[in-house]
Amino acid sequence: AQQVFDQLREAGIDLDDVFAVLEADGVQKFEKSWTELLDTVAQQLEQAE
Repeated sequence: AQQVFDQLREAGIDLDDVFAVLEADGVQKFEKSWTELLDTVAQQLEQAE
């Protein structure tokens, strides 16, 4: 695995940047899904009352 990472770096790929972008994207998608879930639950609670 280390050899593959080394080859990627030699090819000019900034793995630290790749990982940072993937992490930020993952957090953003989780936050969006979480907000949608909370909204759905709130709507269902309002309908149940």
